[in-house]
Amino acid sequence: IEAYNRGHVGKLVNYLISNPSFANLGLLLTIYSGMRIGEICALQWKNVNLNERVIYVQQTISRAYELSDVIEKGGHTELLITTPKTSASNREIPISPKIYKILKDFSRICKPEYFVCSGNSKPIEPRTYRNHYKRVLGELGLPYLKFHGLRHTFATQMLASKADVKTLSTILGHSDISITLTHMCIHHWMT
Repeated sequence: IEAYNRGHVGKLVNYLISNPSFANLGLLLTIYSGMRIGEICALQWKNVNLNERVIYVQQTISRAYELSDVIEKGGHTELLITTPKTSASNREIPISPKIYKILKDFSRICKPEYFVCSGNSKPIEPRTYRNHYKRVLGELGLPYLKFHGLRHTFATQMLASKADVKTLSTILGHSDISITLTHMCIHHWMT
């Protein structure tokens, strides 16, 4: 499991803040919330409660084959927005004070049904969003980590700041605390 160190995170965060866009906002949110790519792509403004400073993770997006096309061997896929796979993944994530004002500024120009990463009524699909992420890393000259590495980076940073493991497990939407404990072992190994 790979994660960015503080220097890499600082460079990435500074870039994202200095180059405001809806797509970059989604990357910031991922860094400060540990959301999965399908969750961040499916996040709508109606699920960002700025008054309570909470993000409600209630849906995820993925691309799936249509059964009729698989039978016909056409291979056609469709974009699906569904509820998270487990009840633990359906959760509330506190909004980091570090990005609260940025979220508030962006929210002023969006309707509740708009998607956070696109800024309109059409979501960005995960594959396209991964490509955006890769371009940002390339521009910064940062070593490549899979998008999921941002989730590991979030977990590692939380553990470094002495976050409670059970709380972290809940924020990450892990169905079992042992998954979070794996992050702990990696954090101790990396430091």
